[in-house]
Amino acid sequence: MLLFWSAWAQALTGFLASGLMSPRWAPDLGLLLFLAVAARLGRKDLATSKSPPGFGGLVLVTLIARVAFSVQAVGPILAGLIAVLFWQNALRRGIDVERPLIRILVVGVASLMLLAWWHLVRESNLPELKGSTDGVSWLDDGAWRGALLASALAPIVMPLCLGLPGLGPLWRRR
Repeated sequence: MLLFWSAWAQALTGFLASGLMSPRWAPDLGLLLFLAVAARLGRKDLATSKSPPGFGGLVLVTLIARVAFSVQAVGPILAGLIAVLFWQNALRRGIDVERPLIRILVVGVASLMLLAWWHLVRESNLPELKGSTDGVSWLDDGAWRGALLASALAPIVMPLCLGLPGLGPLWRRR
């Protein structure tokens, strides 16, 4: 079910960016689902594979859904998701990342981290096209607006993500 909902989140993000709003304002709904589920999973799930999917399964499912609806390469997506996951888990040691105001901070910083990472990868792969591509880039053409909107939606959308049918068994112990 996590793959289903992750694919829907990526598809909805693409739909929003393609017609209803500017691509620069489209929130990354897949990232909101990823961070919501990662915040709910137990800390022991990071090191164990006994839990239903654990963090490895979460990264793999999110990677598959993102690659299915993206033109980005697998390696940078995987590296970005793992970096965001470890960053959020480092915050969990001292902060309750499921609090509404903390969600705003976590999603905003995670969105900007991924945006900067993917821009760096894109620019390093396409040096001859630097500045001439039409894709969303870093601060120069306002891609940070999507990160701002995603962080503003975090206190509302992330609890809704946790209530999606079929996701409860991910963090409930048997």
